[in-house]
Amino acid sequence: MVEQRRAWEAECGRAGRPVRPAGVDELVAEGRALALRGEADAALAVFDPAADNGSGTGQYLRAVLDAFLHLGIAHFTLGSDVPSRAHVAAAVGQERMRAEVVPLYLRAAADASGARPDQYTWKVAEYLPETGVGSPEGPDTERYWRARREAFVPPVLSQPPASPRAGHA
Repeated sequence: MVEQRRAWEAECGRAGRPVRPAGVDELVAEGRALALRGEADAALAVFDPAADNGSGTGQYLRAVLDAFLHLGIAHFTLGSDVPSRAHVAAAVGQERMRAEVVPLYLRAAADASGARPDQYTWKVAEYLPETGVGSPEGPDTERYWRARREAFVPPVLSQPPASPRAGHA
């Protein structure tokens, strides 16, 4: 019963509906410090409970760090943990999503999956420019998504990439 409760709380937290959000800022700070010291596995172990307790920032940092450590499956981690979670995108901000997550996701998905752009690009569609080429449905679907992916230019961040905003928003 205890494990079921923990699993439910983690599912709620990662979906942006934290059950026990107390202490997430401290967990995120600890995870950042560990990551900066090069202790990636320890940082992941700290970011996990932060994400489970509803920290969008913790979930973002965990996903990005995990993506760099496991490039072969980075598109799965990034695609399911960052752009599809409103509280994560809100904590990170649109500019950082476009500058960091979207290019990493697009590169990882193209490299690892061998899939056509129409099979993975839709997960970050809101961050990609419309081009007027092709159609999202019908025979021009692949052309449509390929054009949007190729037209994407990540912005240069206006602030140093030390970390996304703190908090569990």
